[in-house]
Amino acid sequence: MSIPEIGVQLYSLRRELEADFERTLRELPEMGFSAVELARTGERGAEAWRSALDSAGLRVIGAHVRLEELEGEWEKYANFQRVLHNRVLVVPAPQKGWEVAGEADYQETAERLNRLGARAREEGFAFAYHNHHWEFAPFDASPAGLCGMDVLLRETDPQLVSWEFDTA
Repeated sequence: MSIPEIGVQLYSLRRELEADFERTLRELPEMGFSAVELARTGERGAEAWRSALDSAGLRVIGAHVRLEELEGEWEKYANFQRVLHNRVLVVPAPQKGWEVAGEADYQETAERLNRLGARAREEGFAFAYHNHHWEFAPFDASPAGLCGMDVLLRETDPQLVSWEFDTA
């Protein structure tokens, strides 16, 4: 039986990366990680990331990129990920105030996710949405307990948008 590849979401190590970027990456394989999912790449360019990841023996298996960033500067963010040989784009919660979004907000976001998912597929990327806890809170005016995740699952095309479920 083979052991599956184990990756770590670098958002969980943001303080360590800020304190000592290269050392933190070098220590990950010693802990059993062979892959990372990026978040908050900061001012460091794609080539610098590529060099540091190669030196540490890590590969990128996904990256969180904000919805607004992809909509506004698709080529910039897609090209960054191409340099890293990453083929999976993951959108975390799309905007400030999302914690109190209503049904119409989720419907609009589903349309936006579908559009980006179509573009991602055309350009060879897998595309996913990363939930948080608030998507599961029932809408205040919903007698049936309808929540944002219900809307997203109903309104997105599963051929275009996958899901990265946050279980914390």
